Amino acid sequence: MPVATTVHPLQLLDDFPVEAHDLPVSLIVTPEGTIEAPNPLPAPEGIDWDKLPEKALAEMPVLAQLRRCRLARSAVRVLDLDQDGRTVSHDAEGGNE
Repeated sequence: MPVATTVHPLQLLDDFPVEAHDLPVSLIVTPEGTIEAPNPLPAPEGIDWDKLPEKALAEMPVLAQLRRCRLARSAVRVLDLDQDGRTVSHDAEGGNE
């Protein structure tokens, strides 16, 4: 999904550090014009819960609720049979154990 932002011309840089959790910008708008990112990086696949400080969860209740839901889903174990008839256990999201 394309992401657009507005910036002051003094905020424009040719290069800067990028982390895996950063959301790439596709379009930058300044008072002087519009800049389209030629090769935007791929968007992150989700929230990096290990890097999210507890303080952020306290300040953003929706994130805390999302994490609780995620933890509840991962606590659910499902038993299935594999193609050879052996019992296998996996979490509700499909990961094998």
